[in-house]
Amino acid sequence: MTLLKPGGQDKGGIKFNNEEDAARFALEETFKLARLGDPSAQYAAALAILHVADIPNKEKEAEKWLRLAAAADYAPAKILLKDLLA
Repeated sequence: MTLLKPGGQDKGGIKFNNEEDAARFALEETFKLARLGDPSAQYAAALAILHVADIPNKEKEAEKWLRLAAAADYAPAKILLKDLLA
């Protein structure tokens, strides 16, 4: 699946009306993959929660995703989880 700039078109790609729609789509796809068990997507989900999301207890929610990714031996998640829990 190809992500394009707003208003862009490509054979087989997706056209977005604006950057917000593109970002929303990317986050939705990331969380789908995270729920399916992809460690890199779980790590990305944690980053999105920590740095973008405006939710209560975001550190605990990010920790959940980092623990899953770390359990799959995903090194970046192990490092960030250690920092988060320090």
